[in-house]
Amino acid sequence: MARKSQPPPPRTVKIHHDQVLARLKERFGAGDHASVLAFAEKEPAFVAASAPLMSVVADAANALGRFDQAEALRRKILVLEPGHASTTNNLIVLLIRRDAHEEAEALARGLVERDPQHVEAAHN
Repeated sequence: MARKSQPPPPRTVKIHHDQVLARLKERFGAGDHASVLAFAEKEPAFVAASAPLMSVVADAANALGRFDQAEALRRKILVLEPGHASTTNNLIVLLIRRDAHEEAEALARGLVERDPQHVEAAHN
């Protein structure tokens, strides 16, 4: 009788996540943005479950001029972590880039209300 495969223990998953995040950050830092996006395309569910992973992928998409993809990822991050200041600010920049000024302004106002010390949002 075959044994059912058990999911890895949470600590194992956490270690794997942290290793993948570190590797993607290394690749991004080295300018290898395409490999970061390739990983996200190969492992979409793994990436979609993690705001930090999605953030690195969004940065890579942005660096490669894939602004629609970067914007979509920033929005997904905000579903996982509503009100996340740096993600909100990055989304504001993307919205301004595509002339969605009303939405960008509304997000900036909300960010400044939640975090008056967030200098970047105040300047957007």
